[in-house]
Amino acid sequence: MNDPRDDMPRVDPGGDKPLDASAARREPSLAPAVDGETAARAQPFYPGLPSGTGIGKYRILERIRTYHNAVVYKARDLMLDRLVAVKQMSPGLIDNPVACGNFRREAQLLARIPKDARHIVNIHELIEDEAGLFIVEEFVHGHWLESLIFKRLVDYRHAYRLLKTAAMGLRTLHAHMIVHRDIHPGNIIVTRGGGAKIANLASAAHEGDLSAPPVITPRYAAPEMLLEKRYDNRVDIYALGLVFYELCVGRAAFEKHFAEIVASPFPVGRWIDWQTDLAAALPHPGALNALIPPRLAGILQRMTAKDLAQRYTTVDEILDDVAALLTGRDGSTGRHREIEVEPGPGRATTQSLFPASSPENQGSFPLATRAPGSPTRTIRAVSEAAESPNERMGDTRSWEYREEAGRTDAESFTTHAAPYYSKAEPPGPCDRPFEQYYTLPSDIRRRRRRPRRNPPYGATRYGEQRHGADYAGRDVHAGAGHRGRAAEGRFERSREARSPRPIVSVAIPAPPPVKEVHKKHSPRILLWTLGVFLFLAAGLAGGGAIWYYQYGPGLHNPIEAILDRGIAEYEAGNYSAAEAVFEEARRTKAKGQTAPVWRERARFWLDMVHAQIALENNKFETVQSLLRDAQKRGVNPAKVDELQQKAWQKRDALRLAEEGMDELAQGNLPAVEAKLDEYAEKAAAAGMDPEKLKDSLSSTKKDMKYREFLKKGHEALRQGEFLEAITACEKAEELQITVATRELRRAIESAQSRKQWVDKGDQAMVDRDFAEAERCYNRAISILPGVELERKSRLARAYVLIDEANETIRDGDLLEAEKKLKSSLWNAPTPEGQTRYTRMTPAFDAARLARRAELALETGNREEAIRLFEEAIRGLEGAGITGKAIEQVRKKLESQTKAATQPHD
Repeated sequence: MNDPRDDMPRVDPGGDKPLDASAARREPSLAPAVDGETAARAQPFYPGLPSGTGIGKYRILERIRTYHNAVVYKARDLMLDRLVAVKQMSPGLIDNPVACGNFRREAQLLARIPKDARHIVNIHELIEDEAGLFIVEEFVHGHWLESLIFKRLVDYRHAYRLLKTAAMGLRTLHAHMIVHRDIHPGNIIVTRGGGAKIANLASAAHEGDLSAPPVITPRYAAPEMLLEKRYDNRVDIYALGLVFYELCVGRAAFEKHFAEIVASPFPVGRWIDWQTDLAAALPHPGALNALIPPRLAGILQRMTAKDLAQRYTTVDEILDDVAALLTGRDGSTGRHREIEVEPGPGRATTQSLFPASSPENQGSFPLATRAPGSPTRTIRAVSEAAESPNERMGDTRSWEYREEAGRTDAESFTTHAAPYYSKAEPPGPCDRPFEQYYTLPSDIRRRRRRPRRNPPYGATRYGEQRHGADYAGRDVHAGAGHRGRAAEGRFERSREARSPRPIVSVAIPAPPPVKEVHKKHSPRILLWTLGVFLFLAAGLAGGGAIWYYQYGPGLHNPIEAILDRGIAEYEAGNYSAAEAVFEEARRTKAKGQTAPVWRERARFWLDMVHAQIALENNKFETVQSLLRDAQKRGVNPAKVDELQQKAWQKRDALRLAEEGMDELAQGNLPAVEAKLDEYAEKAAAAGMDPEKLKDSLSSTKKDMKYREFLKKGHEALRQGEFLEAITACEKAEELQITVATRELRRAIESAQSRKQWVDKGDQAMVDRDFAEAERCYNRAISILPGVELERKSRLARAYVLIDEANETIRDGDLLEAEKKLKSSLWNAPTPEGQTRYTRMTPAFDAARLARRAELALETGNREEAIRLFEEAIRGLEGAGITGKAIEQVRKKLESQTKAATQPHD
């Protein structure tokens, strides 16, 4: 791609006068580029200020841009802690009064713009420092439009908001009678929000000021400005239109159309030729990019019209058309418009009112398409008020640019509109109405499969394996496995149900005689008794333990352990962690009779934590409400009283601090000192810093002393007491070194230096060394100008010119001496100068006669020359002139007289 820096304006290298368009066309080499980067490239390389350089209260961070006359840095305002942009005029132009005037004019024009202008880079201040001239501007986070166009990161879809905001910036400039005169992508910043800001008013001027701008970009310049005709703020409309024309069609397509100009070794002259050729016009935007909406293309064509009668008159008209484009208005509300549907050559046409990125076109419904070669049809669209917002915004797929022979540019745009509910259109002629077919399931019969009754594999073998020899001879059907097993079960049950065996008679013999014998008690009974007792005791102990820990006082509740962790966090001061733990305890499920008690404790500690957090935020009413709720719960009254006392102490401490700060603001320091002890006691009890009020008092005292010393220093400086002023400045610096102390010290040093130069100049005047006096006075003026100092400098200059005139008279150049005497009287009408000029007036008249005689000799009138020489000699003798002046005239008279008396050959 072509380097964007090649398309730059041309000016006369010998001065500030713009290069004539015809001269640039005749000899492009006579027009070096001085626009933006090209101008900076043509000048000697200036590395810029190093990072960390201080300019007053600003600290340079990095260099971000270079213009033809300045370098822009990113800097930080150390006082307000904000980012700013510092624009430094190139040091090579610091001795050029015209460049300095243009730089100051840029700052003055920016200062006329109100601070609430959102689409123009605002100015903070203009600084004249030892390092040069600086404009401190607003720092804008964003990208240059030139970079975005070059990288193809913007296109016609971003044009609406960018055009609207850029036009609003131009409207602000034009409302304050300012013409930018150099609108191009390098002077437009695209912010993070997608808006545009106009920057760099180096070429701007008041409306009606037809002077040549310092720099101009012919690629975007209006024809009337290049032709040096009368122009107005419509040149900005033309330039803005070209910028957005290039943005919408794309730089590649734009430069392809102007391939001859871009490929030319001198493109600037070729651009001037094209811009000043009123018959040459830009092609319709749709011819270079078929995706541009027709109404947007119409706005661009009207903005870039070379004929002023066809161009927009004001920026408000552009904003009205853009607003109408966004809202869908087309002249009158609710008017229907006929749109023509026709596919482009060689491709199907997408008919949708939604862009590809919208959810409406990302569902399961395909986009309506039409096969190539289908005939054109005209459909009636819905009213403007009912149109889709995407169509108003210019949906890229709801229209297509098409060129046909015999049709105008406006007719070349065909709009392919389709309802938002349309599905895929079947192939075929477009005249057939669209139908959508749906296939619905009807009378679906569900058949339930029956389970198979086939026996499992090997059922017969299973019976054989199970019953062995008993069933070896039984005939079992191989296909009735289940039935075989059922028969087998019945067989077993029948076998078990046989008749019982017969009863056998048994003879029982008679028992022997019983003999009672009393046995002794065995210890085994005691053991059994003891075992039973121990068993019962163990059972009772186990049951009691179970009751104690499950239902009795020994019940272990899971909330207890969580509360212990929360209380530990509370005591450590980690109130956020404690709040989370107590919330967990409140939500924990627990059983038993004590569960409500533990939940109540969790709520109590939650109230205490919330009260602590509210106390940290000084919300005392909330603290009182929470403490009342906690006190009603009756869990830990001591903690409630402790926090209540802490809240009272902190409230009193804050009240004392507020009263103390008010007393400090009023300068009543004794009243503040009386409150220090009470504040320290209450602040310490409330957990606050007890030294805060004391530190504020010390800081206020220090600040008051600092301001007092600064005031004394400035007062002594105004009275010329430099020693007293420097002493006060040093005392102020002992307290704190600020920008004010540095400026005071610099002012004292400058005043001392100025006083020394003035004293040296006065002494030189006494010694009649007028040249030295003039030099000293000029040095003093460079430090700080003054009316009295200017008068002394002019007086010294007058005497210097008198001395130079006397020296010139001695050398015989009377006419040059007359000029010097007149210049001396113009600087200061001194008595010496007036007397000298009056005495030498006859001699000056005689010198003019001698000059006329020389002119007569050049024309061949010797007799007139001799007469004038004789008259000049009489005048010089009458004025008492001797020396070289009269001798030169006599010699010329003698030579001419001798030549007149000699016979001619």
